[in-house]
Amino acid sequence: MSPPPANEDAGPTLQSLMEECDALLEENRWAEARGKLAQAVQLSEQRQGPDHEDTLEVKAVLGYNLRKYGEYKEAEQIDRQVHAARLRISGPDHTETAKALNNVALDLKGLARFDEAFHLEEQALDIFMKVNGENSRATQTSMNNLANSYHQQGRFQDAARLHERTLELRIKTLGRDHFETIMAMDLVGVDYRELGQVEKAAKYQEEALKLAKNSLGEASETTIRCSMNLASTYQELGTSDGSQKALALLERALELSRRTLGEESPDTVGAMNNLAVAYVRAARLDDAYPLVKAAYDINRKALGPDHPKTRAAEGNYNYVMVQLGLTQANIFGA
Repeated sequence: MSPPPANEDAGPTLQSLMEECDALLEENRWAEARGKLAQAVQLSEQRQGPDHEDTLEVKAVLGYNLRKYGEYKEAEQIDRQVHAARLRISGPDHTETAKALNNVALDLKGLARFDEAFHLEEQALDIFMKVNGENSRATQTSMNNLANSYHQQGRFQDAARLHERTLELRIKTLGRDHFETIMAMDLVGVDYRELGQVEKAAKYQEEALKLAKNSLGEASETTIRCSMNLASTYQELGTSDGSQKALALLERALELSRRTLGEESPDTVGAMNNLAVAYVRAARLDDAYPLVKAAYDINRKALGPDHPKTRAAEGNYNYVMVQLGLTQANIFGA
């Protein structure tokens, strides 16, 4: 086989690898896409160097997708490499450095290392506010991340305050129909639900879901997430009507998530768990059982047996088995 002409580049290009990766991700073929991304990182490092902008961007894409698919340890390693490079190139007070800090913080949240994540998010927001001011989209994203951390720490009043400020800024800069505005509106509702102000929460979330359906479509990830969060709020109303509305939302959300994201997507697994819990509340244990089993099996395979999400799924699975009088022996015929 003769070698290619001297002016023809042998092998894949960075652009072709990223295009292949995008196509694979569209088809929910994460394992293959992961390999393409790793190949793209290696190629960019070899041809352009570890600190080149293209290399750092591809690494950030790899970190994002590792995080999305629950591979948080691997995501943290990649994102810390990016942050170290940003520090070398741009210094500690640059927006790219702050973005890298936020990505590491998201990885740490996935690993349930919330205190570490919180401190990184505070640092990132300080940088964004100093460099860009609060009307910057990057500042608002950082503000939203910190509000989410307040929520995870149980500081719901602080979370509501910061989510509401984020919502005000996003309406002003992006408009009401933008997906980031819709997400902020939904999260304000989640905060108020945790504060016991359920009717106020429902109003925010009903508007968020309506905007999401009209602007993004029923099958978008944002719409599905809004549906599940509103369902949780309806359940907190403690009424028969609320329970029925919640079940209808969750059943539809799971159907759409399976269709658009795939059976093993983290969002689909979350929808399974939420619907299973609603079935348990409605004394529909036979309907809950296949969902809690599937959620546990997928989490165990994807995240390992000791991950907090796997343990939570295992607890749901065991609870339903006990309520149904099932054991490992009579399930598997041992």
